[in-house]
Parts: sequence; C-alpha cells; structure tokens
Amino acid sequence: MLRIVTPDEVALNQLAFEPFLFFHPTQLKRQSEQVKIIQLEEQNKVQALLPFYTINDTITSPYRAPFAGLMGTDDLAQSAYEKILEELIHYAETQKINSIKLTQWPQSYAPKQAVLIHQALLAKEFKVSVEEVNQDLFVTNATFASRLHDSEKRRLQKSLRSGFRVEVGSFTNIDEYHALVKRNREHKGHPLTIDADALKRVLIGSAHHIFFAVYDQDKMIAAATGVRINSSILYYYLPGNDPDYAAYSPMVLLLQAMYEYAQTENISLLDLGISTAGGVMNEGLFRFKAHLGAVASKKLSYVKTL
Repeated sequence: MLRIVTPDEVALNQLAFEPFLFFHPTQLKRQSEQVKIIQLEEQNKVQALLPFYTINDTITSPYRAPFAGLMGTDDLAQSAYEKILEELIHYAETQKINSIKLTQWPQSYAPKQAVLIHQALLAKEFKVSVEEVNQDLFVTNATFASRLHDSEKRRLQKSLRSGFRVEVGSFTNIDEYHALVKRNREHKGHPLTIDADALKRVLIGSAHHIFFAVYDQDKMIAAATGVRINSSILYYYLPGNDPDYAAYSPMVLLLQAMYEYAQTENISLLDLGISTAGGVMNEGLFRFKAHLGAVASKKLSYVKTL
C-alpha cells in the first residue's frame, strides 16, 4: 500500500530498514515543515520512503540536505520503486507541478539498491541532470597509514613530529571552527554558505555529529565534523584547515583520527564527499582523496519535466 504522509506519521520502529540520517523525520522537518513522504507499506512495515518538498512549481528531494530521493529495503524490487515514482508523478500532475528534481545518496552506500533505483528512475523517464563523483574510504582492520600514498605518509609523519594533537568529541568552540572553515574557503575562492549561528543549530546537542580537530598547542589548525549517516557510514563534513599550515597538511592527521574512530565504532564506510561541483572535477581534491586510498563512486541527481 502506498500512502502520502507527514513526518509526524513516520515512526522509525515501523521501518523495515535502517534509514540514512537525512530520511529521519526530524531531519526532514528541519529542512522545511512543508514536507511530504510517500511510503510503501507491506506486512505492517514501511518498505520504502520518498520524502519531497514543493517549492513554487517544482518538487524537490531533498530541499536543504546533501541527498534524499528514494530509499528502501535491500530486497525491494525495481517495480516497487517504479510504483512510488508513479505516485509522485501523479501527485505532481494534480498540483500542476512543472518539474521533479531528485538527488540520490552516493551509490557506494548500498550499491545493489542504487542500481535498482537508477533503473526505476530511467524507466519513469527521469534524466540524469548532474553526475557527481563521490570518494569513500572502506574501513578495514588495516591501519590508516598503510593505505596512504608516500607523499601523504610524509605529511602525516611531519605533523606527528611537530607535536600536533587531535581532539575527538563534543563541539566546544563552534565559532573558532566556523572561522577556520571560512578562512580556508576564502583562501580557495569558495564561499561558505552556512553562518555560525546556523551551524550551532545543526551541531549543538546532536547525537549524530562528532567533532574532530587538530591543534598546534592551543591553536586549532584543522577541523571537520563526522556525521553518522547510519550505524555503518560516517560522513566527513565541513572540513577546514589553516592555510599557514599547508606544508604539514594536518587534515591527513585528522582523517587518521576519523578512520580510527570508525574502526572502534564498527563503521565500514567513511564518506569523504564529492570531488566535483556541478559535475566538474576538482582534480586536486580528487587526487588528495585518492592518495588516502579513497575509491570513487557516483552520486546522481535526476530531473523529470512534466
């Protein structure tokens, strides 16, 4: 049975799968209260979800998050995803919507499911609008250092010899963190689109976000947030480092701490994010992640014009 519901009608204990963070009802409402969810129900359990937002004459999923789109159980058939998309298209037509835009999660999260969803979208005449390249570290028993290219091994050793220290835990100084990321972005010619107050609203009190920072004595020189996408995936979010420490590349030391945290928490995938912007490759960023041992996968956005 297909139903269109609100987040308040979705109970996590009724789901037949573990949802990614951005499918949680509270996260959906944080983007906008004007969210609806198509859910597929069988045997008193929700087998799949598709959250969406109506913005003017466009339906979008997500609204203000890295991804959303479709998600379901590992054994759900392509035909079930097609039925959900048919329901979405029917709703859009009744509301006189002009287009539907969906951004799916990285295919590395659940490769088999990603292929079925991709095929369902194409079958319902969605077109790929943007193809981003994501990069991930698969977390194993191997040490972080053993996976590194020689150049990154040298930078890691340089940071360790310099006595830099790593802190992992709660967010003690978000203003300093925000200022560091902002300076780093400006140095590279990229704006930071989230202000300090908005960042505090996301991070303070959240059980899904972990702070990682590298210090030279008491000075923060690199920082990033680890986002628990689910029990097996950690997402490397909003990284920044002091440009004055570029010769040390302290982010390598930070990522070692993040990788080791993932090992202790039985996390199998460390998502390092996209290395493209609008499908255009950032060669330096891609090479840096590849030198850490990261593997590329696709993160696709789709559009259908009605």
